Amino acid sequence: MRKRKLIFLVSFNTKTTVTGTTADSCSGSAKLGDCGPPGECNMRCQWSYPGSVGKCDYNLQIPTCICYYYCSPPPPPSCNMNAGACDISSCGDDCCQARCQAKYPGPATVGTCVEIIGTALRLCLCTYNC
Repeated sequence: MRKRKLIFLVSFNTKTTVTGTTADSCSGSAKLGDCGPPGECNMRCQWSYPGSVGKCDYNLQIPTCICYYYCSPPPPPSCNMNAGACDISSCGDDCCQARCQAKYPGPATVGTCVEIIGTALRLCLCTYNC
């Protein structure tokens, strides 16, 4: 019986990002062309991706500068909640902001008076980190 070998060919574009396996961190790599003089690859990577490390991969047919970097966690999801009617004549967005901050304290909380289309009513809409 004859054995067969299966070969996978993977092709990368100029920039390729590889995501990690955890939800709160990621890592990636990007190709920046040829290696250039010693030290240039690392310098180019640090300029393009601050905090990255550049290494030349001499195992490729054309030696290529590859940047390795880590990403910050994704931002928390944001939620929207109705905080009641807005009285534009007396206070407006400032009162809505104060109401939202009281209900959903945090630096990312924003209160905005939004018009309900087809009516004269406005609602205070709170956007905050869930």
